[in-house]
Amino acid sequence: MAELEDIKSRFEDTLAFYVEEHERGTEDADFALGEQWDEQDKKNRHNDKRPALTENICLPFIEQVVNTAREMRPSIKVAPVDDQGDPDTAEVYKGLIRNIERQSAASIAYDTAVQNSTMTGYGWIRVNTKYSDPMSFNQEACIEAVPDWQSVMLDPSHERPDGSDAEYGFIYKDIDKDVFEKEYPDAEPESFETGTWRQTSTTDGEKVRIVEYFYKEYDEIEIYECLLPDGAVRVLTKDQIEALQSEGFFVQELQSRTTKLPTVKWCKLYGGGVLEETEWLGKYIPLVPVYGKLVWHDGRLKSYSLITQAKDPQKMLNTIKTTIAEIVGSQPKNQPMIGAVGQFDTDERWQNANTTNYAELQYDPVIITDENGNSMLAPPPTKQQPLQVSPALFQIEMNAKMGVSAALGMYEENRGDESNAISGIAIKSRQLRGDKATFHFIDNLANSIRHVGVILIDIIPKLYNKEQVLRIIGADGREKTVTVNPNAQTDKTQGIYNLGAGQYDVDVDVGSSYATQQQEFLDISKELIKAHPEYASIAGDKIIEAAGGPYADVIAERIKANMPPEMQGDDPTALKLMGVMKQLQASEQEKEQLLIALDTKKKNEEFDNQIQAGELKVKESEAETQRLKVLAEIEEKRLSAEGIQSERLADLADAILDINEMMQAQSAKTDEHAEVINLFLQREEQATAQPERETPAN
Repeated sequence: MAELEDIKSRFEDTLAFYVEEHERGTEDADFALGEQWDEQDKKNRHNDKRPALTENICLPFIEQVVNTAREMRPSIKVAPVDDQGDPDTAEVYKGLIRNIERQSAASIAYDTAVQNSTMTGYGWIRVNTKYSDPMSFNQEACIEAVPDWQSVMLDPSHERPDGSDAEYGFIYKDIDKDVFEKEYPDAEPESFETGTWRQTSTTDGEKVRIVEYFYKEYDEIEIYECLLPDGAVRVLTKDQIEALQSEGFFVQELQSRTTKLPTVKWCKLYGGGVLEETEWLGKYIPLVPVYGKLVWHDGRLKSYSLITQAKDPQKMLNTIKTTIAEIVGSQPKNQPMIGAVGQFDTDERWQNANTTNYAELQYDPVIITDENGNSMLAPPPTKQQPLQVSPALFQIEMNAKMGVSAALGMYEENRGDESNAISGIAIKSRQLRGDKATFHFIDNLANSIRHVGVILIDIIPKLYNKEQVLRIIGADGREKTVTVNPNAQTDKTQGIYNLGAGQYDVDVDVGSSYATQQQEFLDISKELIKAHPEYASIAGDKIIEAAGGPYADVIAERIKANMPPEMQGDDPTALKLMGVMKQLQASEQEKEQLLIALDTKKKNEEFDNQIQAGELKVKESEAETQRLKVLAEIEEKRLSAEGIQSERLADLADAILDINEMMQAQSAKTDEHAEVINLFLQREEQATAQPERETPAN
């Protein structure tokens, strides 16, 4: 461990950077909560009995960003990154992290961090460990809120927005003196102090300030890339290689290099020295920053609140509001009546004219003399008019409000206020502009929660280093138990998982919360069932489960019991049955399509045969007709030459007519065949012109 003086020196160097950040953050936080006047100016106004009004329009914008972060709660995702990782084990990691978040009320830590980052520029989340029970040696991880955003100081030279590259960090706390004496009876109740850092007098000596210090140390080792007997390539240390060789395994070293492995040390300090010290389980400093508007300035990361640039227009708004109030407030409640001397003598009701409504008042006519000596009757008494507030002041007031919105990049629509936007598209456009202008606060929170997940993935195998049953929580909030065993192979069929096998990566989802997604699903389901009632028998159990409420599980099970097996997707046997049925259906469809194709082919062959037969008969008829014609001509010539009687010529003419009738009949049959063929071809052309239907996915 480092010497106490070295730790104090590092603390002073860190404090030198954070002093300016804390001053600006404190000023912004006070301003956001309504302390928006210069203290001396406000005091002078108070002494002069003048108002100093504050119309705080910055705070609603802060709450808008904070509540958006609460609604879009980032959720931690886990995925395997090497061949030893397992998707089912990754799901167990996710379930364990959800359980850790629930047990430690992580939502409070996340909300506190984003609230502080929005108001001051700096929020913090702490990952810690604790015993699961006072009578147990089992430890569990927890996520803790850091209400005092000034109590944490991280290595100022870190460059990553999630603080994952920080080399050290401090977190302090003031505890009651009697509590300190009970926990550390052998130590004097002396607060941790350095050259410029002193405990404030507000504690009146009843508090003791203790400081926790995290820092990294590095061990330099040699690592080897090795080929194992099973063909796998692994990175091993020398000790691991020797252990495998001692068991008779042949290990071939492919290459080697020197690397540094970090170890995080922890100690708790007070004014007299070290109270406790140990080694932190993980390789990261477990103090996670949640920044606001992050910029690189003066060679270091600096963070600003949401309202840093909006304070001047807010001050102008307060000044204008106060000026208008002064003008209005300086007027008397009852304006005096102005008249000539003697006009109020007769009617005594003039004394109450400012407080009582009279239907008529009488005044005494009075003769007055002007500056030229001319006498005239004085005009009737009149009521003095109050001073009017200049319209320019109201315009300046409007400009000041617009200045605050412009500085924040957020407009009335972001707060749900009415605006001068004409159309819904214009309103939506300005809402999107406002969301984009402040999304870096949500994104910084997501990056920080992701690093929380990285720290948890790093320490979980070391916490749960023996066989035990753990509770995990699904995305829908349902609970179940799994067995973790670092000495066994992962066997999901038996519910046993080795959390130490493989490497896992962490990411986050930023979107609607599960409750919002659940409501959206129910809305869609309602419309679906309304349009297609038959779908209730297909997904009714899932809809009831999503709806939740009393007896939801019982109702869902009853609906499921009356559903066909192929619809019960959660039953492995039913899933297998459904797969077989789909295969049978596909086979039946394929068989039907094959029969149709064969039938079509058969019909095509029949049509081809009919065409060929018709064409053959036509050719035979034509040849026979031609032969008969030739014979008839020969016979006619012969008969003419021999002088045959006319009766024989008439018989021959009848024969020729019969032949012509036969030719016409054969031609009609040919036309009939041609018509059938044309109809078939037209049907084929229509079928080809239609788009091919897609086969339903199995």
